[in-house]
Amino acid sequence: MLVKTLGDIVAEYPYSIEKFKRDYANVSFPGDFSEELLASYGVFTVSEMASPNYNADTHKIAQWEAPRLIDGAWVLSWDVTALNQEDIDNLIEQAAFAARETRNQMLADTDYWGLADQVMTVKRREYRQALRDVPQQPGFPKKISWPTEEG
Repeated sequence: MLVKTLGDIVAEYPYSIEKFKRDYANVSFPGDFSEELLASYGVFTVSEMASPNYNADTHKIAQWEAPRLIDGAWVLSWDVTALNQEDIDNLIEQAAFAARETRNQMLADTDYWGLADQVMTVKRREYRQALRDVPQQPGFPKKISWPTEEG
């Protein structure tokens, strides 16, 4: 990935060799676009930093929209920001809602077991009860041990 700059200010990002050729269509370039040649036009390679480790339960991550000049190199990195308690509570609420939706669909998928022409075995009753009990599991909604039909 490339960046086109005006001094130490980003003029265009992302930038490409194809765009470079269009921008300078009247210039005859050698077949190889060296870093020195590109730099003479204010075009530089961007080093993309790997996503950092972070706790998604307490922090959010966002990649920079544009690279920054750090120690003479153009770098695209990440910001990790602590979530406030309201954001943490909202994430937990969303996870609980999604887990209940999954649980409800799993129950709906087995509702036919209660029809008159079906046999509601002990294992089937236990499975459905285990599904109903999912929200009472320790760690819900972040850690869920989903029951299986096999028991």
